[in-house]
Amino acid sequence: MKMWPLISLILLADLRGQVPGADLRLGDEALAAGLWEIAGMHYRNGLADKSLTPEARSALAVRLAETLVRAGNSAEALEWLGPSAVATQPEAPFWKAQALAAQGKLSEALEILKTLKSSPQRTEAGFTQASLQLALGQPDAALEALENLIPGSDAATTAKIQLHQVEILLDLKRPADARRKMPASDAVAAVDRPHAQFLEAQLLLAEARPAEAEAAFQELANQPQGQTLEHYHAAFVGLADARLAQGNPTGAAASLIAFLQSHPEFPLLGPLFERLLASLPAKPAATDPILEALAGWIVPAVLPAIGPVASDHGASAAWPIYLPAEERPQRLAFAIHARAVGMHLVGTPEARQEARRLLGRLRVEYPEHRLASQAFYQQSRWLLDAGEMDAAFSLLDTLRESGNPPALRGEAAFLKARSAYQAGDPQQAVRLFEEAAETLAAPEARIARLRAAVARLRGGMTLVQNAHAPTDPALEADLELERALAATPPATASAAPRVVP
Repeated sequence: MKMWPLISLILLADLRGQVPGADLRLGDEALAAGLWEIAGMHYRNGLADKSLTPEARSALAVRLAETLVRAGNSAEALEWLGPSAVATQPEAPFWKAQALAAQGKLSEALEILKTLKSSPQRTEAGFTQASLQLALGQPDAALEALENLIPGSDAATTAKIQLHQVEILLDLKRPADARRKMPASDAVAAVDRPHAQFLEAQLLLAEARPAEAEAAFQELANQPQGQTLEHYHAAFVGLADARLAQGNPTGAAASLIAFLQSHPEFPLLGPLFERLLASLPAKPAATDPILEALAGWIVPAVLPAIGPVASDHGASAAWPIYLPAEERPQRLAFAIHARAVGMHLVGTPEARQEARRLLGRLRVEYPEHRLASQAFYQQSRWLLDAGEMDAAFSLLDTLRESGNPPALRGEAAFLKARSAYQAGDPQQAVRLFEEAAETLAAPEARIARLRAAVARLRGGMTLVQNAHAPTDPALEADLELERALAATPPATASAAPRVVP
């Protein structure tokens, strides 16, 4: 985890006159230019001078540690920051926290940053502290850390702090609080104005003002200058959201297709294709413009390179070698998946056959892509809908036993549990619902726990309280209702559960 792109370069101790001039000057110039390895080389040369005073040596060691952290070598940075003499340098704790964060030791880094409220790096430490607290799932603590930075900050820094708060509050779906924190436009520094405009557009959308949001996103889409690449591309996602909110899926799809046609390596492909699918009608025609655009991006499969496979008998065999997923065209993977989903919605036998074929191609050509796992899940749902239970369960078991993201494994377990319950197998349903609850996030985990408890009651089993699950009053209320109904006959094989959270 690299937190330092969020902060400015730290001004270290003035070493002029204490370190050989050429090495210090060249190191500082390389550091300012972002040439970390070159800066480190010059600082190492300076440290080799035996005439350095202990104070100058420790200060220069901290400067070297900074370059190592920025270059991604946090382990060696911690070695330079270890000696007690270096620890007396005011900048050392900050860079030690950065190095620990880069190694994933977020809690240790956070404890150090909390002690830097009056250090020369107070502002940078506060921003990094908030970033770590967000990574640890502590958004309220992050908001408080940023709020504590405001006293004593100048107007431009205060506005920057408030923009970060707005960003967090929007993620928390608290638009009213975000609006109160939004700084006045004239208080925002020129370098931060594109970010402020992007957040304003997002805020308008969150406030259910889609027409105003559309105009704001359109302005960002027309003027990429000064924006980060991600924010510029996200403006087109926001533009689509604003048009969808106004009931204009045609306009949303048109802008997305036009943009993706000229930006095939869009960094936010997932959100973009989600909006494209949201723009499809519930029952599209096979000639729908969105489906035709997707077909245009799906190039014919190319036979991969053939490589030798060694054997113990001195022979070799041909085996296809695909490029790693990250080196293959990303738009192609998303287009294959989206068209498969769209063609399934078309509903004709020919369209659904194409959908199955496309998902198969996705799994073969992009076996390590996250969409390959999604393809397994998608196809299992289709098989369940078609009544092909054995084939569906085989795919769901593959997902549950693989190294896929926990949420997807949980969804697979939940889907199989629901089918087992409907088929009159409450014991298997209980086991699978509880498995799903262990990997799903709230509120889905709560639903899985409730379904497990309901299956226990309906199957005549003893209700067991999960000692690891927090008390949930809403769940307990639902179970009280189920206890009252427990004497009624269990659900038939074709019936859905009585209680549907």
